[in-house]
Amino acid sequence: MPLHVAQIAVLLRPLQLVADLAEMQAPVETRTWRFRSFEALLLQHGRIFTAPATEHAADFRGRNGRCYHNAAELSDASGHAYVEGVAGASPFPVGVQHAWCVDRNSQVLEPTWPTDQPRIYFGMPVTAAFRRTVSHPALLHHHEAGRALLRHGLPAGAQVDVGEPVSTMLQ
Repeated sequence: MPLHVAQIAVLLRPLQLVADLAEMQAPVETRTWRFRSFEALLLQHGRIFTAPATEHAADFRGRNGRCYHNAAELSDASGHAYVEGVAGASPFPVGVQHAWCVDRNSQVLEPTWPTDQPRIYFGMPVTAAFRRTVSHPALLHHHEAGRALLRHGLPAGAQVDVGEPVSTMLQ
C-alpha cells in the first residue's frame, strides 16, 4: 500500500512540535549543542520505512515490551541496521517510540510487534557496530551516549543509507 503524504504528516507532526518547543526553550548549557532534542535529531537523520503485513517478518521474535533489546539482539546476530524512532499502524499512524531492524533493501525486520497489519516506521538507521558502542538498550534517551548524540550529532559512518528520506516522500 503506497504511503500518502497525509499519513507521513500525521506520524511526523508531534515530532516537529516537540523539536520546535525544545529549540525555543533550550537551556543555556545546550545552546551550543547540534540538536536540542532527540526529536530534532530524528527529524534530521530519520528515514521512512513500511512493513506490509507478514511479508518481511523477522525470523527472530523477542518478548513484547522489549523492542530496544529485541532489535539490538537481532542487529547483533545478523548485522542488519538497527533503527530507532517512532512507528504506527496504517492508515492512521499515531507514532510510539519503537526499535526495529532493516535489511540492505530497506525492508523492515520486526522482532517485537505482530506483523499482521501494515505499519509506517520513521527512524534513524545505524550500523550494528555503532549501536554496540552504546551500553544502554536505547540510543535516543538521556544517558551519556544519547546526550553525546545531541551535542555532536551522529559520528561519521554510523548511519546506514536505507529507507526513504522524508524530504523525497513529501515532494
